[in-house]
Amino acid sequence: MGAGLTGKLLLGAALFMSTIVGHAEDLETVRGLLFRGEYSEAVRKAEVEMNRNRDEAPWAEIIAEALRAQGKYQEAAQNARNWARWDRRGLRTRWLAFESARSIGDEDTAQMMLFEMNDLVRRRGGRYQDSEEMVVIGRMALELGADPKLVVKNFFEPVSRDNPETRMLYLAAGGLALQKNDFQLASKWFTDGNKRFPEDPAMCYGLARSFSSSDAEETSKWINRALELNPRHKESKLLLVDMLLNSESFDEARELLDEVQELSPQEPEMWAYRAVIRHLENDAEGEIEARRKALELNPVNPRVPYLIGKKLSQQYRFREGSSYQRMALAMKEDYLPSQIQLAQDLLRLGRNDEGWELASKVHEKDGYDVTAFNLVTLRDNLRDYTVVTNENFIIRVDAAEAEIIGRQALELLQEAYDRLTVKYNFYPPEPTTVEIFSSTADFEVRTFGMPNIPGYLGVCFGPVITANSPSTPRMQSVNWQSVLWHEFCHTVTLGATRNRMPRWLSEGLSVHEETLRNPAWGMQLNPQFLQWIAEGDLLPISDLTSAFMNPKTPGHIEFAYYQSAKVVEFLLELHPEERIADLLADLSRGMDINAALEKNYQSMKSLDSGFEKWIKASVADATGELKFTRSRPLSLLSQGLPGNVPAPLVEDVSNNFWTLMKEAEDLLESGDFEGAESIALEILEDYPEPRRTPNPFAVLSAVYRQQEDTGREIEILERWADIEVGPRSLYERLIELHRQEENWDRAIQFARDLIAIDPFNPELYALQAEYATREEKSTEAISNWELVLQLDPDNPAEVYFDLFRLRRELDRDRAYQDLLSTLELAPRHRAALSAFLEWQKPEARGEELSPYSDRDNPAGSRGSQQSKPPAETAL
Repeated sequence: MGAGLTGKLLLGAALFMSTIVGHAEDLETVRGLLFRGEYSEAVRKAEVEMNRNRDEAPWAEIIAEALRAQGKYQEAAQNARNWARWDRRGLRTRWLAFESARSIGDEDTAQMMLFEMNDLVRRRGGRYQDSEEMVVIGRMALELGADPKLVVKNFFEPVSRDNPETRMLYLAAGGLALQKNDFQLASKWFTDGNKRFPEDPAMCYGLARSFSSSDAEETSKWINRALELNPRHKESKLLLVDMLLNSESFDEARELLDEVQELSPQEPEMWAYRAVIRHLENDAEGEIEARRKALELNPVNPRVPYLIGKKLSQQYRFREGSSYQRMALAMKEDYLPSQIQLAQDLLRLGRNDEGWELASKVHEKDGYDVTAFNLVTLRDNLRDYTVVTNENFIIRVDAAEAEIIGRQALELLQEAYDRLTVKYNFYPPEPTTVEIFSSTADFEVRTFGMPNIPGYLGVCFGPVITANSPSTPRMQSVNWQSVLWHEFCHTVTLGATRNRMPRWLSEGLSVHEETLRNPAWGMQLNPQFLQWIAEGDLLPISDLTSAFMNPKTPGHIEFAYYQSAKVVEFLLELHPEERIADLLADLSRGMDINAALEKNYQSMKSLDSGFEKWIKASVADATGELKFTRSRPLSLLSQGLPGNVPAPLVEDVSNNFWTLMKEAEDLLESGDFEGAESIALEILEDYPEPRRTPNPFAVLSAVYRQQEDTGREIEILERWADIEVGPRSLYERLIELHRQEENWDRAIQFARDLIAIDPFNPELYALQAEYATREEKSTEAISNWELVLQLDPDNPAEVYFDLFRLRRELDRDRAYQDLLSTLELAPRHRAALSAFLEWQKPEARGEELSPYSDRDNPAGSRGSQQSKPPAETAL
């Protein structure tokens, strides 16, 4: 009998184990259907298994996720409420009921579920040790206002350590990091989740979002991977729509939105994106209707106006964007995403007091939000900034740099104001704020809300301009004055159109205006651009905006600036300059860009065709017979062709720019100066204005320097400096040569060109001071020597003595202080000592009191009260 009982127990255990194994296999199988987008089948099988198994929660989660994926939010909410009633002590089913109720605006049910979960944990907390339950408790704690960092530490990290196969963990922890704008941490969580669940499109989508603000290529890679796994994954399609809107690709975005609508007709975000498109197309009625449909499920869903407003702000519509954030906050006063977005909108509109105050409030409520933390930290850093202003500009600059670049920036921007406001008939109603940051990280936080956003030199929001200081590494060999000119042009043209202009036109006009101000500024034709033109990378005008947001390579962003400027030049050849102003006026009235172009110029189709012919003809004129396609290395050509490669695939290297330049540089390096000169001159015959590197001007200047042919070296270097902002060494060499030749006017001209690149070089101001002294311009010389002192010169004593000599007849008090400063720094400075002794003589003082006498001495005994020179200099 004992043996029989044992056998029955063993049989029962075996059956129990087989049930568990079967359950696990079934769960993964059904979850696989969910991952692949077979939602209806996933629901059907999960319902069958739910009826067969006591553990309802995993199946309920699959059913709820599959229903929501199809836009069946009401059904999901009703099911979740039923499951919560049946599962008296279940946390996971109550969390499903909470999420589902909130998605349809049933806040009463959501709060009831939250209360029940909290009560269960309070009374029975020790019994909830399951990994999924721990994650749910953490999410519940967040909803109740717990510190996010403590939730991660006490709930999410232990699950990650003890049971890393918990799918819910990565969705919760990664989603929290995204919500708080901690994209680096989000990437870590979703990377780990993707390793555990490589077939789950939700992990790929999370990775795509974590890169969406910093790396378009990675974002696209993970979106594509998610859609490979599940072609119906609506979240990935909506993220792709988000990217398409940034590049103004509205037709492609609409196609994706149609696909999402077919799957989920009531999808709130889908309708929110439609509202954005309608707004940008000036369809007010369509915008209102799309927004109404976005709010059908939940009329007080703050996510809808938040998303619409955020996208409008990304299109530089900050006023409209901020209005939508206020709409969201009217629905939910403490909705933090809208609060921090509104704070950034206000800061970009120049409403700093209100913006900083709101950012501080968000940080006080939520110390984890990375954007809020960054902004509050930045505000502290800005306390050390100095303001330089006139009636049209408020310039904030690091106090340590204000004396050097503050006044220069103000003078340059005032010149831009005088020229551009008249030209485009727009006068900013308030002074334009310009903030020049000595820290690139601070610039990025002020501009984007977070650091580590590479590539940007300056950004214009309309009434506010942010820029990197020329002292930052990013601005090396960049003309900082051209950056400010470019950005202020945006202020004017964005204002003239009420921010209703496509990116390509805005950038094209700014680059064009740079070139008008100085032909060496702007984005000019260079060998790399010529190669891309030869390889067919020119874009039609209608696609140019996408080139800024989704460039083929990072270098193609510069190519987009160049093409945009050439389009403006092409339009100016079609009609006079006044027609551009008419175009901007039409855009300001809400006319679509294609319609405005057709009204003022030609149809977009004609413009695209005409521009392509025009630019190719202008390139041919600029480069003659030179070819710019990249050739195969000569070493490969000399080896002969592989048997399976037809001859036409090997490019002819004759008269190829890259080949000729390589040959010239090799000859220069080997000492064959005549050969190098011959090839470089041959290139210049076809291509007389080469820019960037490799450059025949560089070869020729090196040849003439070796040959000590100063005249020809100066000629070549000046030709180079006239057509582009070259390397610093170009201007340094020109200054050196002109000083040797005593061509002071030219030396000063190139010193000023170099100051526009490197305004913190004391030698340049010293050169200007010496020249002004020669020209007997004492005031100008004094001003430059004072700038030299700001820059920690090698021999400040000599600078003070020069100032003493200049001020001796202009300002005796200041001159005396300069003399004392000289002796303090160089006690044995003979000329200064001699001048000091000379100053003591009564005839040197004349009838006036000495500047260092005691004017209040009633006895008139000057000698006893007279200030003495420093002790070290007393004789």
